[in-house]
Amino acid sequence: MKGLINAIKDSKLGKRAFNDPLFRVLMISGGSMGWNLIYAVFNGIQALVYRSFWFLTLCVYYAILGIMRLVVVAPLKRKKGNKWYDSSVMRGLGFGMIVLSIAVSGMVCLVIAQKQNPKYNIIVMITIAAYTFYLITMSVINTVRAQKKRNATLIMLRNITLAGTIVAVLSLERAMLGTFGNAEDSFTMITESVTGGVSFVLINAIGVGMLIQAGRLTDERAD
Repeated sequence: MKGLINAIKDSKLGKRAFNDPLFRVLMISGGSMGWNLIYAVFNGIQALVYRSFWFLTLCVYYAILGIMRLVVVAPLKRKKGNKWYDSSVMRGLGFGMIVLSIAVSGMVCLVIAQKQNPKYNIIVMITIAAYTFYLITMSVINTVRAQKKRNATLIMLRNITLAGTIVAVLSLERAMLGTFGNAEDSFTMITESVTGGVSFVLINAIGVGMLIQAGRLTDERAD
């Protein structure tokens, strides 16, 4: 095992991975984009199976988050110290987060009003739960990294993961309430309303926070 690790370290890609923290983040982010795309496709399939606008919304939501992540780690981003680029991207992501929060909250209101919350099979439940716990883990890791490095790229990746985690938890709650509860039950409706409202506030806070951070980066560039 030690010989294998040394061989990896001696390779060109391995040296960069071990010595360049930002490159490691980009490699991990590439894997996250892959899972993001797979989960978006999964929700698209469920939208067809259950004829659900909720799953369709999740499909679009995670596809957009994947695009956001791609923009952050695009080759142009490798221009180190380009605070203008950082501020522009962060500002765009901030506005995007606010729009996404409105879209998700609107869909939550629609499904509650129409009392749409079908029961799901065990495979769907396990997939939603597994991806939710994966995102929670990645959110913790990205938060720690962003806190240590104070890097704009890490901050944006962290915020994208947090936005995905918030909606994943909301989706898991809806799946559990739909499978084990009743969409017309007052407890279910109140719980979904409260969680939907909290999700709206949190994603909005992420968006506003990114707009504020983008303004600070612009000010630093002006100095």
